[in-house]
Amino acid sequence: MRGRVGDATASSGSTKNVYPDSELMSTKIVDTITPAQSRAARALLEMTQSELADVANLGLSTVVDFEKKRRRVSSLAIQSIREALAASGVEFIDENGGGPGVRLRKRHQKKG
Repeated sequence: MRGRVGDATASSGSTKNVYPDSELMSTKIVDTITPAQSRAARALLEMTQSELADVANLGLSTVVDFEKKRRRVSSLAIQSIREALAASGVEFIDENGGGPGVRLRKRHQKKG
C-alpha cells in the first residue's frame, strides 16, 4: 500500500523525514532537542507554549510550529528553546538505546 501525502511512511516503508533538506540528526548531539523532548519538558515543568516562548524570547508561532513539526525552525530558535527549558530545570538525555528523553534536574537540599 502506498503512503499518502502526510502519512508517516512513504511508499518504501521508511520513516518520512519532516526536514527533507537536512541530514538526519545524530543522536550523539546534546545541544539540540526533538519536538517531543520540548513537549515533554514543558509537561514536566507545567509550562505553556506561551510561557516557553516568553522565556526563550521567541514568537509563540515558532514554539508551536517546532513542537508540531509544521515547519523547520532555525537551529538558533531550537537552541533558545533548549536553553530556556534547561534554565527552568530540565535535563535532556541522549539516546542510549532507549531513545532521547528529558527529566527534571535533581535539586540539591541545602544543609540546615
